[in-house]
Formats: sequence, structure tokens, C-alpha cells
Amino acid sequence: MNQLYIMIIAVFCTVDVVGQQAVALIPRPVQVQELQGSFELTGSTAIVAGRSEKELGEYLRDKLHSSTGYNLKVRAAEGETNHIVLQIDPGLTLPSEGYRLTVGKQGATITGKDRGGVFNGIQTLLQLLPPQVYADTLARGIAWKMPSVTITDYPRFRYRGMMLDVSRQFFDVPEVEQYIDWLSMHKINRFHWHLTDDQGWRIQIKHYPRLTSVGAWRGPKEQLPPAYGSGDKRYGGYYTQKQIRAVVRYAAQRNVEIIPEIDIPGHSRAVAVSYPQILCKPDTAFLEKGSRATANWDWRDPNVWCVGNEQNYKMLKVILKEVASFFPSKYIHIGGDEVNPYYWDHCTRCRALMKKEHMTNAMELQHYFMQRVEGILHSLGKRMAGWDEIMDGGKLDSTTAVYAWRSTAKASEAAMSHYPTVLMMGSYFYFDMAQSVNDRGHDWAGIVSLKKVYSFNPLENNLFPDASFHYVKGVQGALWSELLNKPPRFMEYQSYPRIAALAEIGWTPQGERNWGDFYTRLTHTHFERMKYMNIAFRVPPPEVWYRSGYVTVVPPYPGAEVRYTTDGSIPTVASPIYRDSIATRFPDSVQCRTFYSASLASIPLKPVRVAAGEWTMEPATGMTQQAWNINPVFDQAGSWDIAFTPDTLDNTFSVKQVELLENGITISSARLGNITKGSWRYRLVVPAYDATKQYTLRAEMQSSKASTGKVSMQRLPYLTPETGIIVNMPLMQHNALPLTDYDFSTTVSCMPNARAGDNLTFVFASPLVCKTITSVTGMPMLGLFPIQHGHLELSYDGTHFEYAVPYTDGTASVSPAHAVKAVRIVIDAPTDAPMMVIQDLRIE
Repeated sequence: MNQLYIMIIAVFCTVDVVGQQAVALIPRPVQVQELQGSFELTGSTAIVAGRSEKELGEYLRDKLHSSTGYNLKVRAAEGETNHIVLQIDPGLTLPSEGYRLTVGKQGATITGKDRGGVFNGIQTLLQLLPPQVYADTLARGIAWKMPSVTITDYPRFRYRGMMLDVSRQFFDVPEVEQYIDWLSMHKINRFHWHLTDDQGWRIQIKHYPRLTSVGAWRGPKEQLPPAYGSGDKRYGGYYTQKQIRAVVRYAAQRNVEIIPEIDIPGHSRAVAVSYPQILCKPDTAFLEKGSRATANWDWRDPNVWCVGNEQNYKMLKVILKEVASFFPSKYIHIGGDEVNPYYWDHCTRCRALMKKEHMTNAMELQHYFMQRVEGILHSLGKRMAGWDEIMDGGKLDSTTAVYAWRSTAKASEAAMSHYPTVLMMGSYFYFDMAQSVNDRGHDWAGIVSLKKVYSFNPLENNLFPDASFHYVKGVQGALWSELLNKPPRFMEYQSYPRIAALAEIGWTPQGERNWGDFYTRLTHTHFERMKYMNIAFRVPPPEVWYRSGYVTVVPPYPGAEVRYTTDGSIPTVASPIYRDSIATRFPDSVQCRTFYSASLASIPLKPVRVAAGEWTMEPATGMTQQAWNINPVFDQAGSWDIAFTPDTLDNTFSVKQVELLENGITISSARLGNITKGSWRYRLVVPAYDATKQYTLRAEMQSSKASTGKVSMQRLPYLTPETGIIVNMPLMQHNALPLTDYDFSTTVSCMPNARAGDNLTFVFASPLVCKTITSVTGMPMLGLFPIQHGHLELSYDGTHFEYAVPYTDGTASVSPAHAVKAVRIVIDAPTDAPMMVIQDLRIE
């Protein structure tokens, strides 16, 4: 065990120290020359700034004042020593936003190509100081020294952006300004503000006041229903035009351009509830479909502007004119994504327009709409930007910017069509995606870990042939806010440190980027900066392994503090620090967690059993039988999940039979569970275990190609009794069998929403003796669509039921007094969402 631990640590450390440098800056500058000596900032240091640089000098003064307590003078004349000089030199032979920073024993000088260059130089200068410089309170006893260096620096991309959705969850002005401040510290220079969507309109339009008086609010008595955890109370908000202008000024001072998004023609339910006249006019054929179709013809379903209604373009011009008046950006983003053309297909006006314009499909309608909006924006002196769907149906003006989110293929298509292109593919840059399989988050675009973000290289695989890369303007991350309602400060957790990786992709030349070097700078220095910036960033969890009676922990970076418990509880700052392998007969009761500080800690993790074995199959071997000694990882009776994971995805690979042998005799056969994420998964139920005997796992596998892979075993921490289901609620599935397989990746959904009194009963084949029964509801990894108003009932005889416990935050847990025959979920009132999701019982 110790040898395995040493090998893992050796590999980890070898990767970690590659390219380590004394001046650990993020994003990494183009050129850094470290010199002898240092410069110490004191209360008598002056900031020298001319008229053009005065505002930047005041910004630096204010930034330094909070932590140092120094009230530095900003003056135009340069002294002989002890100064920080800020100067703009348009003749500097660097790209836009480039700068040169020189620090010597007598002071520092930042020379920028333009205002943005000086601002970026200031951010680098701050990073040269002790990390306490970012504190918003006085830091005592600090020597405010910066090393002597000469830095020449400029960005790889002129566009380095981050998008924040404020429709699903509303963030007030101080939160938005704080978010922009953090972006600017990482040299991100675009803030894409997603201001409107189905769940809320967040920007005041004086000519159409109902957009905010109605469309900015959701709740039981509002026109918009509750959504994404907003609960049974009125929820929402919007930004006044005065507030918008103030945020725009705040961002501009920090070299951040705000690009507003007004999402049309889809994602417009908030507009539709405010001004229903924007919607399509259903044709006779649609209305004759019967009560089911007409019942759905209300504000809950339609969310698309009618293309054939000429009045809509007049309304849009008024809205966009007001938007254009307080956003100086030359671009206004109009969305254009995920449009459902269903109502266009059944609209008398849209069908008449199609006939008039000789259109044959809905994509041509969308293209017509985009061209009309493009013309409106041009008349206002603006340019259009949109998601990559705006390319569908026809050619747009060459100034229209495309934000490629669906795939690298769409990014290539946009650039090769000579559209200004922003790269923000969901599989790399959607920060609402989960950061690991153990984290909360979406996963439809895959797991987007920090390393996955940093790995993005637009020049790989000849993605942009010939000269098309010239049209790539930059990169952008996106944070959609469906899941940001909980836990507290989850927005920051999802953003950082992934934005630090995004910043380096956008700034640093590809040849100067290295994952090991970046991770070292991040964990050894930049984590401390982000702590003082007051960012609740994600602390990486440790790797936790179990083999042959020992739990071994691999810290996420050298020097990381990992604490653990052995009773199943979540580790706290009072828990013991991991120092050596933990001997235990109960690995499933161990939990480990990285602590960066008392308030910054990783998610807790339980041990993962090391791979039970590997396989190798030669090409065209057909069916083969292989066996593995599993004594190092198999240690008790119960239910076990067996996963066969090929090293490369191969549709010809399959696992036909899995058996457990005790001293060479088959004692249990596994049943196929599911095939997910490239793995064949089996469920193995073991009735007994004897530590004195030899256990072997045997499988029959088949592949027409060469195949290699790993076999892993993980014990289910829960009991898996044979269970039947009695349903008294509407289910999307035809049956509730997914609730009886104890596969916690499968669920059952109730849709339409359950009513008060609806219930679902789990009936055990025989009375069950257990410690606890827990019902978790909502979608796995997401937590969306839980039971909000309901309770559990228990029956000890299968006939009479008694109230047990209510649901709290989608979960109900009860400790039965006797052997239980049945458990019933009872709905007390509908949820605030259009559906409800139920998971398998967790029985201990």
C-alpha cells in the first residue's frame, strides 16, 4: 500500500513542478525577466499619472488603500524615487492592451499601448505584491514588497469574455459589480450580460413598463410560475436604466466592455406574459385539434415572437433603441438559440409570410427574423451578435458576430463563413457544467473540470484551416444560472478557478501554456490571492483510494491540508489531518476533505476501491473468459456494482456474463445494470463473506477488435431489498421499475405535476429491518424538480400507514421502530415546477 502511495505522489509531483517560476502570475505574461532586488511600497510612495492616466491612478490608489492603509498621492509630476508611474504611449510597439512593466529598487513604471494596457499592467503589479493586497480591510504587519522585474506583455485574443445569466437567478447591482471586478483582475475584458429569458426580464424599458412590472417577477400569484428553486414567494427583480448606466461606467473603469443580450425570438416567455400580442395567431387547423391543443394555447407554452406580425418589429426597434442608448458596446446580442418553430407552423400570419416570400421551412422564417433585427440594429448604429443558430437558413451581414456554443464544428463553420467568431463551446466553457462526477451541476456537455477548460487549444486538429482563424476574435465562458439558487455563493464556486484557466487561454500564447506550470501557480499563489479577493472558489478535493484494508489519500496539490473522519460524518476543521494510510475494516465510513482555510473546503469524498483488474483482448478473439483476484478490494457481503470500462469506446465490445467465485466455486451471478458513460455495469449481490477464502471475479467478454480496459468494484452503501411499487400519480414512464433497481442514476418523473393526495408506495417482499430509510427527490447532480410539499408514511403490516416525516429541501429520512413492510410518498401540494423527480430509496 505504501509503495502504491509513493508512486502516485511521485507522478503527481513530477507533473506539478513543471515550469514552476518565482514570479507566479495568472494569466502568465508573454515575457518576464526577473532582476535582483525589490521595491517596497510605503505611505510616501506617489502614483504619477498625467491627465489621460489620472482615473487609472485613482483606481490604483483606492485599490491599495483598503489593505495597506496608505492614502497615496496621485500627482502629475514625477519624483526622483519611490513612485509608480502610469503612462499611455500609443507608439509602443505592442498590440492593443499590451504593456511594459518595470520594477526596480526606486519604483515601478507601467507603460501601456492604450488605456487598457495600463489597466492590465496595474493588475500584474498588484499580483507582484503580497496577496493581502486584495483584502478589503487593513492588513497589518505586511512588507509591501514587489520583486524587481521587467515584463513585456500583451493578449493573445482581443476578446476575452464571460457571460452571466441573471434571468433564472437574479443578482443585484453590488453582486454584478463584484463579479465584474473579479473578471477585470483576471484581465477578462468583456462581460456578456444575459438580461432576458423565459424566467425573467431584467432591464427597464420605459416605453414598455410591463416588461418589468410583470415580466421581472415569478411566483404563485404572478404571470410567470415559480422556477429553479424560487419557491412559493414572489421572486425576481430588474435593473433600472440608472443602475444599468452605473454598472456600465463601473465596468468601463475596469477595462470591461458590457455586451447586453436581449434573447429573441425564442426564450421570450417573460415578454409573452407581459405583452401577449407578440405571439402567433393560431390557424383554424390548430384550433380544430381539440381541447388538448387549445388548453395548451396559453402563456405557459408559447415563448416565441411571431415572425409574421409586422407590429413586432416596431416594438423591437423601440426596445433595442432604449437598450442601445445606455450600452456603448458596438454589439448587442440577440440570442437566436433553441427556437421552437411549432407555433410558427400553425400561425396564419407566419404562413402568409412564408407564401409571400416563397419560403419552404421554418429555418427560412428564422433567417428572415434575424435579418430584420440585424437591420434594426444597423439603423441604431449597432451590430448584431447571436448564438450559432443564427447562421441557419441563410447568410447574414459580415459584421454579425457568431458565438459558437454547440460544437467546434459550428465554430469552424462560423469562421470559415467569415463571421467574427467567439469560441465558447459548452464542452469547455459552460461553467454550469459539473466539475466532477461528485459535484452538483449539469453534465449534458460532459464534465467540465478545471483541467478540461485549460486543455482547450483552438489550433488543434486543423479546426480553422487556411486563413479562417483570423476571424476568431476570442474565447468566452458562460454561467447559466438554473442551479445557482443553492448552496450559498455557488456562483463563485462554479466560476473560480475555471475563470483563471479561461483567462490564461485568452491571454497567454499557446506555446507558453503548460498545465503543470499553471496548476502550480494557481495552487501555490493564486488561491491565496482569490481568498483575499473574497472569492468562494472551488477547493479541489483529494483522491481517496482503498485497497487491502487501507485508505490512502493523495492530496490535490503539495502541501494541501486534508482532514478525515471514520464515522461517516463530514470532516470539519476540528477533524484529524491525514498524515499516513488509514487502516480500516469499514472504508465506506471514511470521508476526506481538503481545507484551504476554515471557510474554504472541498466537497467530501469517500474512498474509491482501486481497480480490481485489467483485461487485454486480441483482435477478433471473439468470446473470451477472463478472471481477476479481487481479495484486495472485496471485503464484505452486500450489493456491489461492477464496471467494465474500455480504454477506448468500442461498439463491438460487450460483457456477456459475470460471476463471483469463492475458492473456485460460483456463489453469485451478476445481472446487467446499465451501459452508461462508456462502461458496462453489473449488479452483484453477495449473501456472505469469509475473509479466509479466495474470491475471484470471472467474466465472459466479446469484441471483434483489440480491447483493453479496467474492471472496478464499488460496494453500494445501501441495502437492496426486493421491492414492488404501487403508483397513484401521473408518471412520464409507463412504469416505476427504475425505482426498484437501486441504480441511483435512474429516476422516475411525475409530469404533469402531482396533486395533493397523490402517492407512490414501495412494498418490500418481506418485512425489512434497517436503521434508516431516506427518500431523495430531484434530478441527480442537479437537484432540480424535488418534492417541496410532501411527507413519508410507514407501514409495519402493509395495510395501515402512519405519518413519519415531512420533506425538507427535497429529502425525507426516517428511522423505523420495527421491521417495515411498506413506505409511502405522499404529496401534500404541487411543487413550483412543471414536474417532480423521484429517486430510489436509500436504505441503511
